[in-house]
Amino acid sequence: MLFKPAVRDEEITIPLTRLFPEGVEFVQATVTKIESGERRLLCQNAEGNKNSINYDFLVLALGSVVRQPDPDQGGMALASLDAAWKIREAWRANIKKAAKETNAKERQRLMTIGVAGAGISGIETAAELAHFVREDAQQLGLDPGAVRIKLFNANKGIFPEGPAKVGVKLERSLNACGVTILHGSRVLQEKEGTLTLSSGETMSVGLCVWTLGLLPNPMLQSIGLPVTPEGYVIGAQYLSSVFVMLCSRYL
Repeated sequence: MLFKPAVRDEEITIPLTRLFPEGVEFVQATVTKIESGERRLLCQNAEGNKNSINYDFLVLALGSVVRQPDPDQGGMALASLDAAWKIREAWRANIKKAAKETNAKERQRLMTIGVAGAGISGIETAAELAHFVREDAQQLGLDPGAVRIKLFNANKGIFPEGPAKVGVKLERSLNACGVTILHGSRVLQEKEGTLTLSSGETMSVGLCVWTLGLLPNPMLQSIGLPVTPEGYVIGAQYLSSVFVMLCSRYL
């Protein structure tokens, strides 16, 4: 949901206690180890106090961590709430500069945003930017049609996890709302308003937003669970397939 505060004022954080029905006890602590044989988990709270909790069933929902570019690759990664707010401030500042810019080439650069990574986050981010940047541009007296949102996709098509027809439908919808998808194109670096692409080409942009997807939570490797060399819990592939199926139905 980080793409939402990147384009408009919207609160996406929800206190956990607001979600819980009666009968749920909330324990704020860090899990340090899972002893699956004994059906027991060990944890430690913020004060350093250790505790153990016996369980009948354990649902593991640690979430993932956002994959980030190397610092020397430039741009801004959509990786946290703070980053989302900074991205919003950056494109709004560019649009305001564009409204005063007399050089047509520089004005176009300021009105161009590159989104590096065409997974679900990249698709949502590009679509939201296409709408709200154009809206702001129009309010400032700029031609909204001059806004360029470029979505860089390393694959041959978008949403390869689902049916091909879903990817085609998504691409048509994105094109209709003003997003240009560049397939087989990967951003290597953003420096001083210039993108260097895997093809060797360069492109001028006012802002580069990295949406590189997710990685398994590194905590999985330290709490006693069997994981693959990539860090995924062994046996979780079924759940991933279910998620893709649900996404396909939703789209």
